[in-house]
Amino acid sequence: MSVRVRLATGAAIALLLALAAVFARGDREPASGAPTSRMTTRATFVDRNGDGVLERGPGEPLRSRTDLGSARRPGATIATLAQITDAHVRDEESPARAFVLDRLGGPFSSTFRPQEALSAQTLAATVESIDALDPDAVLETG
Repeated sequence: MSVRVRLATGAAIALLLALAAVFARGDREPASGAPTSRMTTRATFVDRNGDGVLERGPGEPLRSRTDLGSARRPGATIATLAQITDAHVRDEESPARAFVLDRLGGPFSSTFRPQEALSAQTLAATVESIDALDPDAVLETG
């Protein structure tokens, strides 16, 4: 199954400008002083003087964890596991949906969820992707 996305010229330009704005920021620091990277090897927060106030500090080095085993290259794959969680397949036409209450607003407005019409297709695509991995076991947790 292939999916083609065709953007109008204006939408494509807007998307390119948005991506350019994101990548143009580089490694500049935000006004809050928070680390720009989510990688703690570059920068992190530390309590330098023990007063309970976190400040921007240097990154943490990578460490080899050899306390439970010796350092060596990964060996053969022992097992391939896949996990599916919260696989809710909904029927958007169920009489229990109470969609007639949507027009009342307030606490009843959350009954309109158009994405539920595609939940069966989403789960089918998930199962196809997992089948392509040929896992030894599949865990359904939720």
